[in-house]
Amino acid sequence: MVRDITTEDFVHMLNSDEEFIPFDVVSKDVREDIVIRKAVRCPVEDIDKWADEHFDSKDEKIVIYCGGNICGSLYEAAKLLDNKGFSSLLKYEGSMEELSGAGLDVYKPGVWT
Repeated sequence: MVRDITTEDFVHMLNSDEEFIPFDVVSKDVREDIVIRKAVRCPVEDIDKWADEHFDSKDEKIVIYCGGNICGSLYEAAKLLDNKGFSSLLKYEGSMEELSGAGLDVYKPGVWT
């Protein structure tokens, strides 16, 4: 089952020592101006391959998000990972700008903010 989290929840997780995988499912064609440090970027079309390679991490907490706002890839990725047996899935539907505005230290290529 996939649970939704708020901007505040995600920022708290990212600014803490909590162990989880930030999982960015933005399309390969999209160039992101803001990214989360140490995030896994895995477009939906590559999720099956990623899941197969990380079969031993199925209990690890994963926060799925799309670099922009709500997108179809977010829901598709959540469904794919859930169907593959990943058991601790969270979904963040907000934008990178919302995260930055809520106090997250984000990386802009070439600059830390």
